[in-house]
Amino acid sequence: MSDFEIKAGKMLEKYSGENMGITQIKYLTTVLTFCKKMDKEFKLPMPPKEISKDWDINDWCQYVDATWAERVKKDEESKELPF
Repeated sequence: MSDFEIKAGKMLEKYSGENMGITQIKYLTTVLTFCKKMDKEFKLPMPPKEISKDWDINDWCQYVDATWAERVKKDEESKELPF
C-alpha cells in the first residue's frame, strides 16, 4: 500500500460517518489512487464534515465523479490547438 493510499484512507475515515465502513473506505481509496495515476495533479477537495458525515458510498462516488468531470472540463478549455 502506498503512502498516498494510507493518507487518503485516513482522511476519508476522518470525513466519513456511520454510513461508511472500512470496505467502502478501501474502495474509495482505490478509486482515488486510480484518479491520481491518471492525473498526478488530481486533488479531491474535501467537503465540509457536517455534510460528508451523512454520505454513503454512492454520495462519495458522485462527488469524486463530479470533481473529476470538472477537472476534465478545465483541461479541455485550456488545451491549445495542435497546429
